Amino acid sequence: MSGGAPSLPSPPATSANYGAGSASAFEMADKVLVLKHERVLRLLRRGRVIAEYPIKLGLNPYGHKQREGDFRTPEGNYDLVARNPKSEFFLSIKISYPNREDAAVAHESGFAPGGLIMIHGQPNEPKALPRALRDTRLDRWLHRTEQRRHGRRLVADDDRDPDRNPEMMMKRAEVAIPAGPAEDDNFVDARVTPTGSLENLSQMEVDRLLDSSRGGLYPLYRRCSLAVLNSGGETDDARAIFDRYADFDIDIVRQAWGIKLELHNAPAAAFVDGRMIRGIQEHLFAVLRDILYIHGEVYEHGSVELRESAGITNAVYRVLRNAGLLQPRVRPDIVVCWGGHSIGRDEYDYTKLVGYELGLRGLNVCTGCGPGAMKGPMKGATIGHAKQRIPSGRYIGLTEPGIVAAEPPNAIVNQLAILPDIEKRLEAFVRIGHGIVVFPGGAGTAEEILYLVGILLDPQNEPQPFPVVFTGPRGSEEYWHQIDAFLVGTLGERVRQCYRVIVGDQAEVAREMLRGMAAVREYRRRAKDAYNFNWLLRIAHDLQQPFEPTHAAMAGLKLHRDSPPHQLAAELRRAFSGIVAGNVKESGLRLIDEHGPFELHGDAELLRPLDALLASFVRQRRMKLSGEYQPCYRIVA
Repeated sequence: MSGGAPSLPSPPATSANYGAGSASAFEMADKVLVLKHERVLRLLRRGRVIAEYPIKLGLNPYGHKQREGDFRTPEGNYDLVARNPKSEFFLSIKISYPNREDAAVAHESGFAPGGLIMIHGQPNEPKALPRALRDTRLDRWLHRTEQRRHGRRLVADDDRDPDRNPEMMMKRAEVAIPAGPAEDDNFVDARVTPTGSLENLSQMEVDRLLDSSRGGLYPLYRRCSLAVLNSGGETDDARAIFDRYADFDIDIVRQAWGIKLELHNAPAAAFVDGRMIRGIQEHLFAVLRDILYIHGEVYEHGSVELRESAGITNAVYRVLRNAGLLQPRVRPDIVVCWGGHSIGRDEYDYTKLVGYELGLRGLNVCTGCGPGAMKGPMKGATIGHAKQRIPSGRYIGLTEPGIVAAEPPNAIVNQLAILPDIEKRLEAFVRIGHGIVVFPGGAGTAEEILYLVGILLDPQNEPQPFPVVFTGPRGSEEYWHQIDAFLVGTLGERVRQCYRVIVGDQAEVAREMLRGMAAVREYRRRAKDAYNFNWLLRIAHDLQQPFEPTHAAMAGLKLHRDSPPHQLAAELRRAFSGIVAGNVKESGLRLIDEHGPFELHGDAELLRPLDALLASFVRQRRMKLSGEYQPCYRIVA
């Protein structure tokens, strides 16, 4: 043994000399994973753990091996290159240390890199244990009666001193990607540790999460987790995602130092080089955090009154606070960006340019966290923040269980919150945002616009400054003309006071937001309202009520000209909410399959501009990310 190689248990004496003839009794591993901080070696085959053994390391295991004689254990990716059949230790296997980088680093420091790093078991003859090992008691309890086989690659943990840092130990994943044939490349089995969001759960919380009965949380938890793991997928069809990963399963494993999630048949795209992507790992535990909080603190314990408008707002506030989104002592700087997830390349590039200009001005971005116009502004803002050396840029994603599968959080989101339903998600946007930029989109974007103007048209909200910009690249003039004509045709000329249209000028969009932030700050200061949550904005109770889009509910919408503008906007918002459900939500898709398209009834002069707008969305392919669009609605004048 040289340096700090892992030491394995030995097999029973009767099998010390087993050879190829006995290999059929074992699965052949294709990867060896050494977890230094847990003193564990795992054998994997196609990403699945087939065996796990305790190990001991060298005299000084902390950190990567730097030079000969430092007694450290190498960290990184190495090959198992040779076995020493004459070794005094069981299954003594050499790893490919040093590689070129190891040798270069050592020589630059004036040292030899060392070598002969071996993985091996106990001495073949226990009495022959070298005195140095006896004195340091490195291997005193490692004798086991299990046989071993070895894999072809070693993946050593590259964390630094996690044994001495419990927080670091709770913030890493310890998984391996399968190296099997192509048909298995889409699925991974793994164990994942928390990232600081939720290291401990009570027994009751675990039971609720794993309860698959009608009232249990497991179906919801599984769907949201799978959606997060499928981030970056090429389809927005929730049913296709759930069908493809029908065998996906997630379990909670409790250990002495906290919890782990055990994933089975998870999307392989969530992993890279044997580890779960850090952002996806954080999102996975954000889902766990928010589902438990919503169903425990908001719904079950009755700590908030959801039958009153103030109680619903309080629930939204508490979910956002629990997620760490409400930062104290900060000036207004959050720009909410809305837009379609199914957009063309020109429109997507323009959203990045707008985000870049916002980032250059020190503004942060909040979106629905999906792809398309929800990802572009965040991507641009990262570059703007980097150029201004802003290390704490915020890329906030707000979603809800019904839509997270079709629009999973993109990789840039660094603060994620799951709201209970679409209405509370929309309220969260306008409560924490200090201005809103809207890009071209489809039915979901129209729903958000109608929700927003329904609030701004409320007479009680007239004194409040709330900058809103409709924008897009050159060529989007027709789209915004259609939106403007629809809003004016249904809600009246006054609606134009609620927004400004800026086409093809990303810098002016950012300047408009910056000017609006100053007005918002001054108003909040004089009104003694919080900068991080808009308590004074009035949201009518009917806008806060969850809308369940069924055929009866859609047919019963009051789409009549004589309704007050802010109330009519609320009804039109529900119409678009139902269309979004019929387009992408699992529950809506199922209803359309069973009973046919939703029907919308109302005044002809209202339904004509509605029909024209929806038809334009279909022509411009704004209704669906992939595949041919089949309308989920029918206009009945």
